[in-house]
Amino acid sequence: MQRASRMSRVIRLYLLVVTVIAGVWFVITAPQHAGLRGDAENVLDSPLITIAEAQSHADFPIKVPPTLPGEANVKGARVIRVTVRNLDDVIARAKASQRPFTGYGVLFLPQGKRLMVRAHQASPAEKSGLPSDQLFQLISLDDEKITASNASAWSRIRKALNSPPPLKVTYADKDGTSRSVVIAQKESFMAGAEMPQIDQRNRIALIFSIRGREFTLLEGPSSKTEPTLPEARPIRVSGQPVWFMGSETKPSAYWRNGGTDFSLDNSHGALDRKEVYELIESMLKSRG
Repeated sequence: MQRASRMSRVIRLYLLVVTVIAGVWFVITAPQHAGLRGDAENVLDSPLITIAEAQSHADFPIKVPPTLPGEANVKGARVIRVTVRNLDDVIARAKASQRPFTGYGVLFLPQGKRLMVRAHQASPAEKSGLPSDQLFQLISLDDEKITASNASAWSRIRKALNSPPPLKVTYADKDGTSRSVVIAQKESFMAGAEMPQIDQRNRIALIFSIRGREFTLLEGPSSKTEPTLPEARPIRVSGQPVWFMGSETKPSAYWRNGGTDFSLDNSHGALDRKEVYELIESMLKSRG
């Protein structure tokens, strides 16, 4: 049977996203948070226990797929404990980097061909209603459309930021709704490395076996933000968004439902695409 000597890239990516609220910004703007080192127990290092035993280590209801491919069986569960080795040091250096800054406090971040936007913590933008813990797709500044990440867009952003206030920021909410905030004035606030917000709650890995190979379903409480997975291919399953990753022959997936985040690690190719789809579909349709 194939066994991984290390936790798979899919699970590590998932844990990076969910253990650091707004974790995608640690990737995009790494210098702001350089030095943050997170650890998650290797899936294989944690003892295999029953799902009932695992439930006592989780503060969310563990969900078992109601429908599995015919030959698949549940081997058990492992508890994944997330820790941050140097959190005190990171917080101390973040505080030391803080400097007074005068401006709106709007952060613009490229994501592929799109431009994303959020507020800096404790800035005028956040006070005006632009969230600081989520990324949103930028639509316009002062009613001038800006959607793509290119030289022209950055030129228009600089122009808007250097113009007299107020500044109107329009963005697409997670459900696609257009929302606007108006920032009345530039103000002084403390800028620099932002305070990391860490979620160290346990995750549960359900281990399955089929045709001599294993696949893992990692479950954990949903974070405040939806992860941004640049390499993923979003599709809708039972009307809900699911992000597929990996190759066509070894598809893995991420989705969230009912306050729980799910990451299906199929890096050994235990399941084909049809089986992955049907497993996810059965979970999304289940009310249990």
